Amino acid sequence: MRWTLFMACLLVLAACDTVRPHSDIEFFGTPVPLNATQFPATIEFSNPLFPLIPGTVKRFESDTVDGQVLMVVEVTDDKRAISGINATIVREQEWLNGERFEESEILYAQDVDGNVWYLGEVEWAIENGVIVAKEESWQTGQDGASAGIIMWAKPKLGSIYYQEYLPGIAEDVGEVLSLNEIVDVQYAVFQNCIMTREFSAIEPEEMEHKFFCPGIGHVLTTDGDTRLELTEVSTH
Repeated sequence: MRWTLFMACLLVLAACDTVRPHSDIEFFGTPVPLNATQFPATIEFSNPLFPLIPGTVKRFESDTVDGQVLMVVEVTDDKRAISGINATIVREQEWLNGERFEESEILYAQDVDGNVWYLGEVEWAIENGVIVAKEESWQTGQDGASAGIIMWAKPKLGSIYYQEYLPGIAEDVGEVLSLNEIVDVQYAVFQNCIMTREFSAIEPEEMEHKFFCPGIGHVLTTDGDTRLELTEVSTH
């Protein structure tokens, strides 16, 4: 899920060039069935750029034109079987000016090579702190949906790939723009970080940049002049 889904309502987004895959880079453009045998029941070594360590809670904050945004991301102990794969459930909750307005359960799994796959998501709308509706839901293997890559084991500069694929509904795409960024957020300063550009193939003008750093994963999202940055990490 991209943070732009909320921020698009707040900001005029920068235009981006049409993405064209190149023959010399990886392009996850053809949905293919997952091979469940390539996904271990337990992860011995987590992808350092997208670690799925149960009990990890990350807090992100941003000042927007509508006020203070808080996002809390928790890697839970919960699992869900999808197409024979034991997926990890990551819970995201978002607040605006202290009022919770969205909650999601996102399904990830790491294969034997260390690539982290995005297998599905359930998103709920919240009013006055209470869940009122299921806004979006997709799961690989259902209704033509296919999983995508959320983080490569060995990202390649210029690589363009689908992160999720449900035709006409969920077609988020990622592109690796840099492999050696220095990122300064409230929580800490990180080196040797990956910068990606993320956008929807359905609405390519909606674009944001994300930064992933070794040992901790996602630390920053930028959308124009707006920054959603990591402020706190805890475990339980």
